[in-house]
Formats: sequence, C-alpha cells, structure tokens
Amino acid sequence: MKGGCIPLNIMLACKIMETIDEYIKMLKIQLGSEMSKRKLIYLDLNFWINLRKCAANEKVEDDFYRFYNLLLPLVEKQKVLCPISHSVFSELLKQNDLDSRIKTAKVIDLFSNSVTLIFEFEREELELQYYIRQKLLNESFLTPIEQYVWVKIPYILGVAIPYNDNVDAETQKEIQFKCFKYSWTITLEEMMRNYLRNSVLPFLDTSQRAAKLNEGKFAHSDEMKSLSNLFKMELRGALSIIIEVVNDYFKILSKNKPEILSLLSSKLDIKSPKEFCNKIEGDILKDKIGKYLPDIYINTCIHTLMRWDKDRQFKANDIYDFEHARAALPYFQYFFTEGPLKHMLSIKPYELSKKYNCIVENDIKKINKILLKMAS
Repeated sequence: MKGGCIPLNIMLACKIMETIDEYIKMLKIQLGSEMSKRKLIYLDLNFWINLRKCAANEKVEDDFYRFYNLLLPLVEKQKVLCPISHSVFSELLKQNDLDSRIKTAKVIDLFSNSVTLIFEFEREELELQYYIRQKLLNESFLTPIEQYVWVKIPYILGVAIPYNDNVDAETQKEIQFKCFKYSWTITLEEMMRNYLRNSVLPFLDTSQRAAKLNEGKFAHSDEMKSLSNLFKMELRGALSIIIEVVNDYFKILSKNKPEILSLLSSKLDIKSPKEFCNKIEGDILKDKIGKYLPDIYINTCIHTLMRWDKDRQFKANDIYDFEHARAALPYFQYFFTEGPLKHMLSIKPYELSKKYNCIVENDIKKINKILLKMAS
C-alpha cells in the first residue's frame, strides 16, 4: 500500500461490508499483513529531527547523512519501515516553529508511509484481549496481535467514526465509509499544514507529571527495602490504574461476548475485574506472563528502576522516553534512541530489550552498520 492509495480489492470489498467496524478491521489486517513483511524500526524524535536536517541539507554530522542515505533505499525497496507512535506525534506538536514541524512531518511520511502504532489506550485493551483469549483461554486461531496494532496517521489518537441520529441507516453507512476512506489517505504533513497549525498545546507539557513522580518517589523512599519489593509496589500501582480499562473491557465483553466471561468464571474462577487484576499480578510475579501485557510489564519495570536509582530524578522528557519504550519493544525489531534509555532497557534483572527481542541502539556508527548489513 504505497502513499495514501487504497487498493482496488479493498475498495470493492467495502461495498459488500455490512458495517464500518468490519471495514476498519479488514483495513487493519491488510495493513498489518504488509507490515509483517518488513523490518520495523522505531526512531525517537531526535533521529527524526536529524533526518529532517539531512533532507533539507542542513548542518549535521556526517554519520547522520550516512544514516539517511542507508535508510531511504531500504524503505523504498520495502525492506524496512519506520512507523511512529502517539508519543512521537505529541513531541512533534511541541515544536514551536510551524515550518520545522511541517518539514519533520514530511520526512516522517517518507520513512513511515504515514503508518503509526494504535493509540496506547486501544493497545492496552487489545493486549488485555489477547491475554484473556490466547493465554488464559488457549484460543489458537486468533489473528496475530501484530496485525491489529497499525493504522494510518489520522487515527493516531484513536479511531473515531462520525454518527448522525438525523439520517437513515444507508446514508449513515455511506457517510461513515467515505469519511474513513478519505481519512485513511491523509498524510502527517497534510495534518500539520491544514489541521494542526496551532503552537504548543498545553496538555503536552509533561513537567508537572514528572514533578509529581519525583514527589512520590522521595516521599516514599523509606519503603524501598528491596528491588523485588519495589517491583511489587509499582505493579500494584499500575494495576490500580489499569483496572478502569479492565472494568470497561468487562462491560464490552458482557454485552458482546458474554461467553468469554463465562469461561473465565468456570475455568479460572475469575468473576470480577479485581479478581482478573489479581490473576495478572500473580502471573507477572511468578514470571508466567511471557510477552503478554507488555505495556503493563514494561511500565512497571521502568518505574521500578527509576525509583530504585535514588540519585536520579524524573525529567519531563522521561515521560515520552518511557512511552517510546512501551511502544517500541513489543512491536518493532529495532529501537534507535538515546544512551541512558538504551542502558535502562538492557540492564538486569529485567533485560527488557532481550525479553522482547528488540535491538536497542544509540550509537549512530553501530546503527549504520546494522543498516548496511540489512542492505547487503
């Protein structure tokens, strides 16, 4: 699927689809299938900025020009793709200079084909679904989760479908299909030029969140008796937040898939969201979670390591770095980022990059050797 075009077979299929949900599912699977044929590289914003500078022939170290010239042919030959996530998108919106923002967006379109990972809340729900159906209930014929986690950039903050009570069902369907088909082809550059021209948005400022984390870290420093004890505390904190997502998902199951709740009850004696969260906690603490629920697990490990390092304070940019890690490790083969984050993701006892088989690198010379090997 090059550029913004929707293949003819997809356009014809949409004419026989009963609902917009079926059409969206089909597009996601189609996109996911294409993604599975490529090596996926996650770039943090610093790499995107340097690619933008290379594209504009601005001053940047020679190794980054080599990086640009190695990466572009790999993308053009459909060997590699560099999708983004909502965290890269949010950091991009923080750039004050509109011209730089648009130029960065243009480069992102070039190397990502305007593809993004689904929004984190959608990802959390999807990961819960696969934990339940694949791990707990042993369903063996599910489409791989990797084929459901990709959308085009206009849906980077979630899929929204227009709905109007004042039109009949056929007109409603026609509006929804046309709207989605059109939106699927919009690029990030178009979004920045036409829809997101405002300066920095206040809700993107993570400094207050970092300050709150530091306040909690140092207020409870006396509770850090051991790394394992701290991990348990962080895990319970994460589950106390995720239970709201679990509550919502259980409501969806109750309405649309009550048989799944019945199986959870009869096979595992799980009858409530709280009991379900207890099961998650047990599987993680007993090291039985495998690669399921990566968002919860990675978040818990990172925050444990941050709190255990008594001399390190949370910084505003750490919030985005940790989101990058949660996005990159489970769904990309490579993650190019900064040195401190690479160190955190590789150290014991968690060795997150090893657990998720994701090569994390910050050294541009080593990165270029990786790309050169891909090209050979």
